[in-house]
Amino acid sequence: MKDRREVFFEKENPNHQFSEEETAELTDFLITNMQMHEGVGGKEYQKFIAYFKAWENSEAKAKAIADSITKIRGDFNPKSLRHIPDWKTIQTDSLWYYVTGLLKLRNDLPWCKKIPWEDFLEHISPYRISNEPLSMGWRQLVLESIKPLTDSLIGMGCDDPLIVAQSIIQYWNRKPFKWTDSFPKGASLGYAGVFLKNGSCQEFAEASVLLMRATGIPSGIDLMLVRGDCNAPHSWPFIKTNDSLTYIATTEKTCWQDPHSLGIPATKVYRYSFSNSELTAKKLFNTLDETDFHPWFRNSHFSDVTSSYFDTYDIEIILDTSLEPDVPVYVCNTMRNMWVPVAIGKVTDGRAVFNDVASSSAACIIARWNGHTMIPVSAPFIIEKSGSVRFMVAGKNLIKSTLFCKYPLSEKNGDVVDRMIGGIIEASDDPGFYNSETLYKITKSPVRKINRVNINSSKPYRYVRYRGADSTYCNIAELEIYSGDNNNIALGKRTFGTPGDRDGDRKHEYTNVFDGNLDTSFDYMLPSGGWSAVDLGKHYKITGVSYSPRNRDNYIREGDKYELFYWDINTNQWKSLGKKIAYADEIIYDIPMGALLFLKNHTQGIDERVFEYNQESGLQVFH
Repeated sequence: MKDRREVFFEKENPNHQFSEEETAELTDFLITNMQMHEGVGGKEYQKFIAYFKAWENSEAKAKAIADSITKIRGDFNPKSLRHIPDWKTIQTDSLWYYVTGLLKLRNDLPWCKKIPWEDFLEHISPYRISNEPLSMGWRQLVLESIKPLTDSLIGMGCDDPLIVAQSIIQYWNRKPFKWTDSFPKGASLGYAGVFLKNGSCQEFAEASVLLMRATGIPSGIDLMLVRGDCNAPHSWPFIKTNDSLTYIATTEKTCWQDPHSLGIPATKVYRYSFSNSELTAKKLFNTLDETDFHPWFRNSHFSDVTSSYFDTYDIEIILDTSLEPDVPVYVCNTMRNMWVPVAIGKVTDGRAVFNDVASSSAACIIARWNGHTMIPVSAPFIIEKSGSVRFMVAGKNLIKSTLFCKYPLSEKNGDVVDRMIGGIIEASDDPGFYNSETLYKITKSPVRKINRVNINSSKPYRYVRYRGADSTYCNIAELEIYSGDNNNIALGKRTFGTPGDRDGDRKHEYTNVFDGNLDTSFDYMLPSGGWSAVDLGKHYKITGVSYSPRNRDNYIREGDKYELFYWDINTNQWKSLGKKIAYADEIIYDIPMGALLFLKNHTQGIDERVFEYNQESGLQVFH
């Protein structure tokens, strides 16, 4: 009985326009790797894609869309997806037309002719990006959507892949990609994502890659298993030029740029491939079975590209625990208080050896896999910028710590507390603030939820306002004003300011700045020019103010129950320092000096991250 290759090559090569060698190599590449891929489908997949379709042209918030779809259709369950192997589905005729179409693409597009053949195979020819429902005609649909641009580029004689790629992604982003992490995971939109243009970093990466591949630009997905600055994995698209240089794009920076501009710390970065390559783990441990490795490191479709993004180092960790030689061990980073493996190494003469790891702010630990969970076998550590290793070991001496938050409060993590930097609190005798006195200018990111400042105004004033710095949308949650021993004298008084909020639902107006509620905030509709003022009703000598930033509620909340843990190297576990109720926007604990810490809010919220306490500055340093 003839196999699929024999049947395929019995077909005629019309006009002999493609070389038999290229046709054979391309076909063999696709058929050989077809065995490792599958698509999903069924009613459960229709439930998955419904989230993205509903949000495509909707003005509603993604969370509201997600709640509505879930209420109507029920929770999306990835385990209920129907899996369909490609080798059972792809017919010889459809594969033939796909291959000849690919070779025609290479011949017709001037920039594609210059692409190295190996890049064409791996990063242009694949018929799928992930586990989306199979479509052998997706390339034509995507090409048709940008045909005016590609025709123009061909007409101009453009043959530089980078110029073409920049033009295409700029053209595609005329309608901005709408980002959200509110929708479920577990399946791929495939080429539909090119048109839906919403979702998380995964959907952005997949859509960008398919857009590039459809137009003859080598493209793929790079990823980090755990970001070094928050509790999440991350992925993004890359392209390769005719000299095999790599460029990347992100949802924040949608043009193609140097990979060193990524700006997100990580211990390791990996690249997804369509083809099946030798496992990194098997290269290190060729005597072991794949089941001896952590599940992620059994995947043969990933290669290590950390050195394309960061300076990398080879590190050795002396282990206190005696392990058998040639046992797999892993560098793990934290995802909340769990240890997640990101790199594999081996033990030799009592030392764990790892190659090509990057320095980052992420807390690391060495662990082994027992078939069910990660078992730590070292103290936590940080890989410094020099490549040296600094351990975090809890000492016997206790120090007093004052904690203000449970998660790093940066805009990269979705917080906007930094937008208060440059904001001005000013007072005046007239409501137009034509002649005003600056009471206080905020020069650094707020450390705590309620930031009290003593003021000594030059004279009494009737009007006080907060004026946001440029490009901050005047983001502020609350401003309180004090005179002498009086409590907040602005509460309940008449407010005025620049009307309009970005959502257009009037839930984030200037009136929120003086409503006494820390959970409401001002988000002006324009990046600059926003302000909110209060008429105190009479003149007061201002002796103090307190301001609260607009935030995602990861500061210490008065009334919530917290529990602080430190990593105990004697038991290799998190050890509790006790539960406490917060009676202000801070919580105080006696902690072991030098310890790695984790603060859990038992009342509400899920964003929590490990940290150290800097005794000198009195601040938390998150890892």
